[in-house]
Amino acid sequence: MQKYDPTYNITIRVHKKPDISNVANVTTKRSFADWFDEEGTFVKKPFNDWLGINIVEAEKQLAAGKRKKRK
Repeated sequence: MQKYDPTYNITIRVHKKPDISNVANVTTKRSFADWFDEEGTFVKKPFNDWLGINIVEAEKQLAAGKRKKRK
């Protein structure tokens, strides 16, 4: 994160056991403001929904063969 930037950046890496050399990565970003209410309280559901969507996307990429060999 950069100072004063409300953007949360995340890279999700998914692999399947037992072969962990093949991984799928999804890099995404979103504003912190999307997960807090007017009073500044963290609201878990929007965060979990966003995270879940991106995990599913990484799993789809892995299943479709869009993956990287881990060195």
